[in-house]
Amino acid sequence: MAASVSIASEYGKVQDLWRSIERDEDWRLVIWEAQVEDVDIVDKFMEVERSPVGEFSDVFFRFDAPYKGNVEEFTKTLWEEYVGWFDEKVPEEFDIMAALRKDGRLLQEYHPDSSSNRTAESLWNELLRFKNCIKGLDASYFCIYIPPTTYDGLESTDWFRSVVDHIPQGIRLVTVDFAKRRKVKLSASQKVRLLKPKLNMADAIRNEMDKECGSYDPTNIDSLYTRQIRTVMDCTAKQDEAVLDKEVGSLLGLSRQLGREDAIVTTPMIAAQAYYIIRNNDKSLFYCDQAIKETEKRMKPDDMMAYSVWKVALFQKAAILVGNKKRKEAIGLYEHVATEAARRADVLYVLEGYRMSGFLNDELGKHEEAFIRFLLALEAGSHLDISVRRTSTFVYAASMAMRLCRKVRGKQDLEILESQLEQWLGTDWHELTEAFALTIEPTRHSPSLFSRN
Repeated sequence: MAASVSIASEYGKVQDLWRSIERDEDWRLVIWEAQVEDVDIVDKFMEVERSPVGEFSDVFFRFDAPYKGNVEEFTKTLWEEYVGWFDEKVPEEFDIMAALRKDGRLLQEYHPDSSSNRTAESLWNELLRFKNCIKGLDASYFCIYIPPTTYDGLESTDWFRSVVDHIPQGIRLVTVDFAKRRKVKLSASQKVRLLKPKLNMADAIRNEMDKECGSYDPTNIDSLYTRQIRTVMDCTAKQDEAVLDKEVGSLLGLSRQLGREDAIVTTPMIAAQAYYIIRNNDKSLFYCDQAIKETEKRMKPDDMMAYSVWKVALFQKAAILVGNKKRKEAIGLYEHVATEAARRADVLYVLEGYRMSGFLNDELGKHEEAFIRFLLALEAGSHLDISVRRTSTFVYAASMAMRLCRKVRGKQDLEILESQLEQWLGTDWHELTEAFALTIEPTRHSPSLFSRN
């Protein structure tokens, strides 16, 4: 492991790559061709640059519209997202126009021309018109960042190819792509630059963990425990069960020496996830049950730590049961989590619990029961922000609810559901659910122990 590698050093490499092409005025599109483990830090670089602490002189904007395979529709969606920036009511501290007025940089008032055709050319022209309203940007570009799709998502080569030769001076496009599964298959040219960061994020993260856990104090139990977690997870890459048994034993011993409540409840779950990764479901189930036992002793209404581990343990146990074709037992676990999550206003886990119950009931041929569970999932998910609903498994639940409604209910119920989905997802709900149904299956893997609650 390279001891000199740090997250800061790898971030500096990303900055240097951008610096190498920043002042080149020929290009109109940059594609960051990154390894999977490096995509996140490149995305973070783009996020920093569109914030007030960004280092470079260009002005960065991020578009989050999903590409669904249709070039014209994607352009229209980008247009609508852009217009929405100026129509949306936001707190004053996030209002870009208010900030420009306050700083004295707004040369004249601006609002997008809603009568323009929803074409890429019109979008570039609007961006340039906006740019010309701001003082001090004569030598700067507007960099339009389109973040990466998922690793298994759709290719977007056609859209980028259709626009790259027509992007005017003053506008640039930037995206991040997966080196081993490219979504934007364009070669380097006068107008296209490929940036290929060569980073060592694995060592950088390990070194940061060593610093945080006190790698220079081998007598400190906290330090040893934290490092042992990393050792256990590193073992999973080797798929060596005998070695993993030894390291898990050491981790459990250290957790007992610590005697802390958080270590007592989380350590069995770390072991369960490690064995799940190497596909030893029996040992994973054993440690899931240990985690459930320890957390249920401590699950008070105001104790979020025990509850957070408990719900992950039940989801992982349910995932293993599904893999073993024990769907009925898994349904009981998913619904148990959904019920407890509802008591704690944990909307995401209510949604996920009923969504998975609906999926499994449907597999068992219990279509009416499945339909009801998907409705419960939608009711829970309706409390999420619309931007989350439109990009999450809420859309999958909606598509399944529609399919089952056609099967088990009448026309009146179908019309009510369609009306409700329009309220929850927007007027394009039908296209959204159809596209989502083609690209996603309900995950059977347990959420990460270290994910947000």
